Amino acid sequence: MKKTKINYISMFLVLILCGCSSSAKVPVDLYVAETIAAMDLEATYAAEHSTPELTEGDSPFGEFTLNRAVTVAESLVYDTDQVRITVKSLNFVHSLNPELLFMVENNSDNELSLRALDMQINRFMMTGVFDSSIPARSSKNVALRINYDDLVASGVETIQYFEFSLAIDESQTWSQSITTERIRVISSADPSSVLSLEREGTLLMEHEGIRLSILRDENPNYDTGARFFILAENNTDIDIQLSMLGLQVNGHEITPSYSTKLLAGMKSVKELTFVESQLIAHDIHRIDRLSYRLEATRKDNSEILFNSGLIESNFD
Repeated sequence: MKKTKINYISMFLVLILCGCSSSAKVPVDLYVAETIAAMDLEATYAAEHSTPELTEGDSPFGEFTLNRAVTVAESLVYDTDQVRITVKSLNFVHSLNPELLFMVENNSDNELSLRALDMQINRFMMTGVFDSSIPARSSKNVALRINYDDLVASGVETIQYFEFSLAIDESQTWSQSITTERIRVISSADPSSVLSLEREGTLLMEHEGIRLSILRDENPNYDTGARFFILAENNTDIDIQLSMLGLQVNGHEITPSYSTKLLAGMKSVKELTFVESQLIAHDIHRIDRLSYRLEATRKDNSEILFNSGLIESNFD
């Protein structure tokens, strides 16, 4: 079933590339970049890995209760002749995933899609996906769905604020995109309340203001006997990207899945996932040992800041 899903996705991307090749105005690689970003293939990639979904109140970190009483005020966040975007409300009703609701007035002749770039909530980098596009010459309510698992992992029980940029994409040929300035949406939460619950793990490395730890949650219900989370802190004044290189699990080479972008002063808690087929191929049913290197680069130009030495983690 999973191989079939991957084949469908591959065929869909091939069709997209074929459709784009008829235009000579924009290089193909730009179409690919816009298309992949808009489809949020990170979610597809994660779906191919062994990660059970959380339910309300369930947390590998202990007790967690999302505060669903907070609200946001209606506010106009982007205003041009072609596009007006208004934040309408914060919705907790339809699913575990909170939704930040927008009204988008599209006065252009093109269908538009939105993406939330470099979103952070309470100083933690988060992921979110818009649920639909906006047809040409129309107004539509759209929802930015926040990943509940991200909130749990980060310990954000009460959302105090969102901060992000919006990418406004022409979503028929993906040939045009506009990125807004940073947008900050403040909730009704008490600003003196804690931003997040404490998350503590085993220190992996600390280098010139960049700190990483690993947290292991053992549970026999997981395919590998445990889940692993990387806690990253960027205490520098530059935006960075962290990537895992040369991952070995119990001595076997496995495709590394960990990569995260961290704006200056921000944190992230991201799960380290593994390709299920590779675990099966190496007959790995329990992870006893991890070894890898971590690379830090500048987010804006990919300049390498440092490569860590070999990091080894052993689990009894």
